[in-house]
Amino acid sequence: MVANDGAARGGCYTRTTEHKTNQLLVMLSIAIGCITAWAGDDRFGFATHFEQGWPTNPDMQDIAAAGVSYIRDDLNSGNWEPSLGVYVLPASDMAWLTAAQANGLKVVAVLGPNSLYADKYDPTAMSNLATWIAKTGLVTAFEITNEPNNAYAAYEGSTWESKLVTLTNAVTAAVHAVNPSIQVIGLGAQGTQIFDMLAMGTTMNGVVYHPYGNGGGFIPESTYEWEWRVYAPWIQAIDAETSLPKWETEWGIGTNSTFTTQDQADFVARRLLEEAGLGVEHSFIYEFQDNGTELYGVDSSNPTMPKVAYYVAQRIISTLNGAYGGTSAVTINSVVNGDVTDVYAFAYQGAKKTVISFWFGNYDPRTPPPSSKCRLTFTVPNAFTQAHVMNAVTGNLVPLSTHNWSQNGTQVSVGGLTISDAPRMIIFQ
Repeated sequence: MVANDGAARGGCYTRTTEHKTNQLLVMLSIAIGCITAWAGDDRFGFATHFEQGWPTNPDMQDIAAAGVSYIRDDLNSGNWEPSLGVYVLPASDMAWLTAAQANGLKVVAVLGPNSLYADKYDPTAMSNLATWIAKTGLVTAFEITNEPNNAYAAYEGSTWESKLVTLTNAVTAAVHAVNPSIQVIGLGAQGTQIFDMLAMGTTMNGVVYHPYGNGGGFIPESTYEWEWRVYAPWIQAIDAETSLPKWETEWGIGTNSTFTTQDQADFVARRLLEEAGLGVEHSFIYEFQDNGTELYGVDSSNPTMPKVAYYVAQRIISTLNGAYGGTSAVTINSVVNGDVTDVYAFAYQGAKKTVISFWFGNYDPRTPPPSSKCRLTFTVPNAFTQAHVMNAVTGNLVPLSTHNWSQNGTQVSVGGLTISDAPRMIIFQ
């Protein structure tokens, strides 16, 4: 299986010791720009449940080894404020927060209801709690309530949107007074609910949303944000409303008897590459490992073992290290089977690297389209000495010289590229 193939992992850090280190593996590692566990990328993170008792060892090391910078978890107010106005440093939370810091991971802490107060979401109460936690220096960002269009809206009633803006602004002011570098993010509802609240005036640092797939959720290029059922137009709509960084603090897909770990890996690969191509600032896969009967993890649990999606995420994050999307377009010159509509193609560029991704989207991974051939043209602004084509799902890597390609200045055109629902990546560095 791919998950057990050291070469398929692109030679990156893995938690197994059985893989062989040889000259080819080292060459592949250099070719795709492999990163190490301590060089996390701020664009990527995992939703976790350490607050519920996940083991910090080996989980923290394995999360860092994937190349992400962030984890996102809950901080239960009852642990930190056991009685009205009395604040403590709970041993259980401090243990995993400290472990995260020791492994170079930043923490997004989700703040929720506090049953000690008449209003469980009292702005002053949450502000006081946030400032207490902020003083530990162990939290990088606070997310103000999880999916407020659900429990928060039901609790606060018809005026919940304006109340949430007041709450978020109050926490932002209080936290910034203690430490201006700590970010406060929120509003994480859906569609125009978020836009309505943005129009009320916010002082927070980032806008949250959870772009799970539409319908059954099996097509990564879709989403459910009420009016928006396709992912890319949703991102464009947010960008038109605000310049705040986008925080996708949850998205993912679970595995079961009919949606396999290989299907999940295909889903994760396509969504990771699309959101990075559209310039999403922060994206958190839900979740790092399975949680009870919730099988959304890129790892299984008890014991913690990687699924295929873990290695796919690691491989993509490593390959995109130093290259960023949203700066230039990819021209689709031709597709042999004529299915241009379903081709997704993105360019990611940096000072020393250009990466191009492409695949057939809008398909459930369980019912993939037949593969075809295509020709693409794009800009490669950096000088390069190596060029390869990699299957992001399997890790198979071949020299670009095996394809029909040409370069005119910074314009590169490549023909004969295999295209399927499994993304390919062309890497120049």
